[in-house]
Amino acid sequence: MIANYDVGKVYVDNGALVNVMFKKLFDQLGLKKDDLSPSNLSLKAFNGNLSYPLKQIALAVRTGPVQTIQHFVVLEEHSAYNVIMGRPWLHAIEAVPSTYHQSVRFPGPEGIMELCGNQAVARECFMYELTGHTPSLATKKKEKSNIHPEVMEESGTEPKKSKTDFDPL
Repeated sequence: MIANYDVGKVYVDNGALVNVMFKKLFDQLGLKKDDLSPSNLSLKAFNGNLSYPLKQIALAVRTGPVQTIQHFVVLEEHSAYNVIMGRPWLHAIEAVPSTYHQSVRFPGPEGIMELCGNQAVARECFMYELTGHTPSLATKKKEKSNIHPEVMEESGTEPKKSKTDFDPL
C-alpha cells in the first residue's frame, strides 16, 4: 500500500539503488507537482539510456503491518509497472527476495510474512516491456490486488500463499 492506496504491478529489483514511481501512478494517486522535491539524479535504464526524474517524493508504504517512509524518484517514462521497489525498501523492511520462488519474505510482528508474485501479471508486464504492447492472449480479467500477506502459522509451518500483483525480481 502506497499513500493509503493498494498498488498492483509492483516490480521488486534488489539491484535498484532507488525506488521508482512512474508518472502515471503519481497522477492516479492524486499527488501534485507541489508535493515533489528537487532531484539531481540520472538513472540508467536496462537498455543503457539515461533517464532524468521529474523530482522525488517521500510517501508512506505499508507492507502488511510494517509501515515505512520511502523516497521515490518520479519518472515520466511509460512502463507496464507502477513502481519499482529497490534496495531502500527491501532494507527498511528487512526483506529477503527470492527470484526462484517469486516472493519476498520479511519479519512481521507475529512472525515471518511473505508476498508472492503473480506469474500471469509478471508475464504480461514482461511482454509489454519487451514489445511495447500487451499481448492479445492475456486476459483482462479484473483481479483484486492483494498485497497484504498472510502471517506464518503458530506451528512454524510455511506461510500461506496469497496471489498478488507483486512481481519480485
